[in-house]
Amino acid sequence: MPDDPYLSILIPYYHGSKVIELALKSALQQTESDIEIVLSIDDHINSDFIPDVSKDSRVKIFRHQKRLGMRQNYDFLVKQASGEWITILGQDDSMLPFACEQLKRCAKLYPTHDIVVAKRAYYFWPSVLSSTKSFAIIYQISGSKPTLADSNTFLKKVILGFYEYSEGPQLYTGCFVKKTLVERITKLNKGELFRYPIPDVSSAADLLLNSKSFVYLKLPLFLIGTSELSNGLKISNLIKSGANIDNLLNEAFSSPNSSGVRVGQNVFVDKTFYFYEAITDQDKKYCQYAKWVAASLVISNKRFKESPIKARVILSFFCLKPKSVWGVLVRSLVIRIIRQMISLVRVLVGVFSFTTAKLIVTPNLHELDVLKEMDKIHKKVQTLGIS
Repeated sequence: MPDDPYLSILIPYYHGSKVIELALKSALQQTESDIEIVLSIDDHINSDFIPDVSKDSRVKIFRHQKRLGMRQNYDFLVKQASGEWITILGQDDSMLPFACEQLKRCAKLYPTHDIVVAKRAYYFWPSVLSSTKSFAIIYQISGSKPTLADSNTFLKKVILGFYEYSEGPQLYTGCFVKKTLVERITKLNKGELFRYPIPDVSSAADLLLNSKSFVYLKLPLFLIGTSELSNGLKISNLIKSGANIDNLLNEAFSSPNSSGVRVGQNVFVDKTFYFYEAITDQDKKYCQYAKWVAASLVISNKRFKESPIKARVILSFFCLKPKSVWGVLVRSLVIRIIRQMISLVRVLVGVFSFTTAKLIVTPNLHELDVLKEMDKIHKKVQTLGIS
């Protein structure tokens, strides 16, 4: 392992024997050698198979005797990192071979910035594809240079529902963060990096609140994996079926030492609301966003519309009095109109970009072929002179 690694790739593991090998191999095939890979196994009961990577000097593996839970496992990983930059790689996600190489390129162009966000690309595991037992990759090559995005502007657009929080900064797959910024946020949070039970959502809120701008790269550096282990997929499926998701939320986001979590205030379960909570549930410090948040909820969530009592609970949570409801409803109407216009524009732009850009849609891949496909993508990127 390098004495002073440039990048720490942190991988939280929980019952992930079916997917972990691909994540590890993708991290190990980086074109840059000054990296470290830290794997934290939060799986003391289940003796799942872990690929034998211990002989590689870049890899550190930690096994825990007691269940930590997601937030504590993430926090443990961050504390082990010794790199100048860090990223957390989901156990069913992957990195492109040139990810660290492109990080260095962005850092050289913008040496004073602490966050690099890459455009998202996706791949789907056979277990979630009903039509095939093979992988599928969706990847769009872009030769555009990295640009700067204003953090406050992006935050407001997320709150208004024009972007998903995951399209911006977060300490998770798709984003690199300087360790010095992580340490500064931890200090501001009085020694706690993740204040909200869902760590990637918590980091998204804090990174936006504690940065002026971030570097955005249109060239994807990661593949966001969707597998049977993905919490987001499990939650979506349970919501569609009308089932109660409280047990899943507690299993995913709590630890044996906690008394349980109340993500979504036991009222909302959509991912957008998790981000709202992470922003506002901080000693009411950020209540300047409250009315716009509540307005966004009014038009985006069935449960809000169906229950006036729950509506009052949430409005109260966002520092609003019952008499403010009409003001929120007016705001919601304005947001609805703006959202529809922006949605239409984004669809048109998306159609245009997909028909003019170099789009790679690769179906019917087997697991061993995914790494080979990443190499093919790397060669195409090199041909364009991007790396």
